[in-house]
Amino acid sequence: MRFSLLAAAATLVGLTTAQSGTATSSAATPSGSVKAHVVMASNINGSLTFSPETITAAVGDLVQFHFYPKNHSLAQSTFDNPCQPMPQTNGTTGFWSGFMPVTSESTTMPVFSVVVKDTTPMWFYCATGKHCQAGMAGVINPPANPARTIEAYKAAAALVAQAGVPNTAGGTGGTTTGGSTPTTGGGSASATNGSASATGTGANAANGLAVSYWYSAMGMAVGALVVAVAF
Repeated sequence: MRFSLLAAAATLVGLTTAQSGTATSSAATPSGSVKAHVVMASNINGSLTFSPETITAAVGDLVQFHFYPKNHSLAQSTFDNPCQPMPQTNGTTGFWSGFMPVTSESTTMPVFSVVVKDTTPMWFYCATGKHCQAGMAGVINPPANPARTIEAYKAAAALVAQAGVPNTAGGTGGTTTGGSTPTTGGGSASATNGSASATGTGANAANGLAVSYWYSAMGMAVGALVVAVAF
């Protein structure tokens, strides 16, 4: 029940653009800031989706994945081999959050943040059970090629016998925040249409600030819901 209330509050403050399934933002980012794009892994209904599933982000932006119950994950993949971890290339491995179990009684969401280092498409999927085959996948900076779409990826994923689990440690290629509000760095944060802009000392500071803003907004909305119920 606690988690449902928090999730409903997050919906009220409009932190994602799940209606269209695609996240873009025309809002200008202040000089020296880092923009964070929020992606929800599943939702209050337990849907096997990432919302949004397509994200357009600039180099230096953060993409923050917030995990709903019960147990989801985030692994980088390739278009040509859906539901399988991206192989190591030139000593670089794909990102892997590890499994993120969340109970219905949780009052916070674990968050896995990835820094966008270039505009190369980054395909991703949930490696839990058959979630990928069921359509729990997405892409950061999709290619212009009309044959290489998220719809085509998911169609191929549905035919995969078993999703692959990366053999690297959870937290590879990103930053994990779990169970509490981050306090790293100093500065300010703001959000518009599902993206947060944070001013701080480096990517980790921006990550902490953007997530802090998200949890603060949830808290404000929960307070509003409690007051409404009380009356």
